[in-house]
Amino acid sequence: MTQNPVGERRAARSDRRGTRPPTQLLAGIAGSARLYERLTDAEAQHAIERCLKRMARAVEGLHGEVVKSVGDELQAQFTSTDEAMQAATEMQLRIADLPPASGVKLAIRVGFHCGEAGQPGGVEAALTSAARLTALARAGQILTDAATLAKLSPLMQLLTRPLTPGGSGRSGNEALFEVLWDEPDLAAHRAPAQRAGDSGSGRRLCARHSGTVVVLDDLHPSLTIGRDAKCDLVVADRRASRVHARIERRDDRFVLIDQSTNGSFLHFRDEHEFFVRREEVTLRGAGIVSVATSANHPDADRIEFEHL
Repeated sequence: MTQNPVGERRAARSDRRGTRPPTQLLAGIAGSARLYERLTDAEAQHAIERCLKRMARAVEGLHGEVVKSVGDELQAQFTSTDEAMQAATEMQLRIADLPPASGVKLAIRVGFHCGEAGQPGGVEAALTSAARLTALARAGQILTDAATLAKLSPLMQLLTRPLTPGGSGRSGNEALFEVLWDEPDLAAHRAPAQRAGDSGSGRRLCARHSGTVVVLDDLHPSLTIGRDAKCDLVVADRRASRVHARIERRDDRFVLIDQSTNGSFLHFRDEHEFFVRREEVTLRGAGIVSVATSANHPDADRIEFEHL
C-alpha cells in the first residue's frame, strides 16, 4: 500500500505552525509472520490487507486520517485525543471479530501519543513516542503514556488503568497506561448509585431527537436508537452502531440498554455525565443520552428524555 502525501503535508503544516501536533496512532499486526509460514504469499498478503482495511475504517469512522500503511503497520493522526483512543478501541474490536486465517488468530498492538504545543520536531516526536508504545504493547493491547492520558477527557481516562511498575507497564521511569477496550463491565464505568426515593418511576417517558418524538407507555413499551433506518430514533454519527441502544419499560421504570461498540454518554439533569457500554441503567427524571460521544461535543447526537 502507498503513503498518503496529503496527510504528510497536513502534518508538516501543523508542525510549522507551532500548534499542538495531532495525536499520532500507530498499529501493527501481531503474528503476521506465521501467516507466511502457513499460506502462500498472496494468501498471507490478502489476510493482512483485510486487517488493514478494517483498521482504516475504524480511523475514518472516528474523524481520523490514515497517513500511511506499510507492510503490516498503519499510521493515523487525529485532532482529538479522545477520538484516537476510541479508534484504537474500534480497531481492536473489528480485528477480534475476524475468524482465524488457516488457524492463525491475528491480533493488533496499538500505541497513541499526543505531543505538546511548541515541542521540537512536533509530529515526528509524537510519532516516535507512538511507535515506542506500539513496540511495548502485547497482542490485543492498547498503550498510551501519562502525557497523553492528561489530554484525555475524564470519561475516557476512566477507561484506562496504569500498568504495574517493573513489568511492561514502565519504559525507563515513565508510567504507561492500558486502554480497557475489552472490559466493558468494570465498576469504574458504571452509573452513579441511584438516590434513595428516586426510583425513576413514571407511567410514560418521552424521548426527542431531531424533531422526532416517541412516547413510551403501556401500548408502546420500547424504542430503538441507532444508524439503521428501521430504528425509532435514527442517528447520523458514524461512530454509532446500527442498533446502538434501546429504551424499554420494565414495570414502572424505564431502562436504557446500551448494546454498542462505542458506548453512550448519559446525563441526568443536575448531575455529571457518565459513560456506559453494554450495560443497563434506569432512567431517572429528565436528561440526555448521547451516542458514541459526549453531549458536550458539537457533533453529538443527543436524545432528550423526560418522565411524564
